[in-house]
Formats: sequence, structure tokens, C-alpha cells
Amino acid sequence: MAGSPAGIKRSPKSMLPSLLKSSKPIYLYDTVSKQLIYIFDSHMNMAKGLAITNSNLSKYTKNNNLYLARFIISITPLDSIEYSKNLLDIETLKKLVKDVAKGHRITLSHKNLSKTREEIKLKASKAVKLINLKTNEVLTFDSRIETARYLKGLNPNYKCSAGVVSDGISKGRIYKKTFKLEEIS
Repeated sequence: MAGSPAGIKRSPKSMLPSLLKSSKPIYLYDTVSKQLIYIFDSHMNMAKGLAITNSNLSKYTKNNNLYLARFIISITPLDSIEYSKNLLDIETLKKLVKDVAKGHRITLSHKNLSKTREEIKLKASKAVKLINLKTNEVLTFDSRIETARYLKGLNPNYKCSAGVVSDGISKGRIYKKTFKLEEIS
């Protein structure tokens, strides 16, 4: 269509002035040192500088979440009384973010590991009803570990553990074609 911009081909160099005009600064604060540590000239440049996606970056600015549980990403300057200005060069910033990210992943993996161990302990400590289908005898045990010990004691060839007991309960399997396992709630 005559006069429309659809037919105009622009080079990235010619688009730069309009991009700079429309881009807004974005601020990175360190909550540990209580400092403004970097000002990016655009959202896109911050995403590149921190090596995160634009959508994740938007989540930090919209939800006021801390990036790596340490950095504030803000589209407006924060109170200069609370946060002093100590701007870093880009290489120092990238190194700092990389070091914090490494420590952050380690912390998260330990938290998840601890949670998993607690869940396993809690699951293993639940009471179990053991029903002998041949004799109709019903026994109760305080935990899956005790149930496994009892079954091992019946026959040295039984390779039973708390995991085997859990599996028998969750999948409704009959252990050694004789024992039905149920969790007592």
C-alpha cells in the first residue's frame, strides 16, 4: 500500500535511535550490600547481561521477587537513603551473579534433599498392617522398617526392605504370594 511502512527496509543501525528512545533504564540492587550495583539501559540488555529470559525478567519486576534470593530488579529507582550507589562494571557484575547463582543452586538442592529425606522418614514411620493370606493372621507394625525386619526374620531368603514394603502397599502387591500389606491411617 502506498505510503505505508510495510515496504520500507530498515537496517539495525537505522533502527537504533528509535529503540534507544523507547527503551527505559532498569535497575539492579544488591540486598546484601544495600547498593545499586548496575543500571541497564533496557530490559533486553538486562536479560542478556544476566543471561535470563525476558519473560523471567518480567516476573521479577512485576512480582517484586528477589532474583537469586538476593537482587532486586526494579524499573524505578529505589530510595537512595536505603541503597547507596556503587556501580560495577559488566564483567564484575557477571562474575558476582555467577557466584551467587552457584551458591543459590547448592542451597536449593540441599533444601530439596532435606525435604526428600524428611518425607522418606515420615513415610517409613507410618504404621503397617500385615495380613497373612494363608493363615488369616493379622499383625500391625509401627513402621515399614519394622515390617521389613519381621519379614526378613521369617525367612533368610526374603530380601525385604522399607522400600519393598512401600511398593507393596502402594501397588497392592502380595509379598511372596502370602502377605498383603496395608497402611494404617
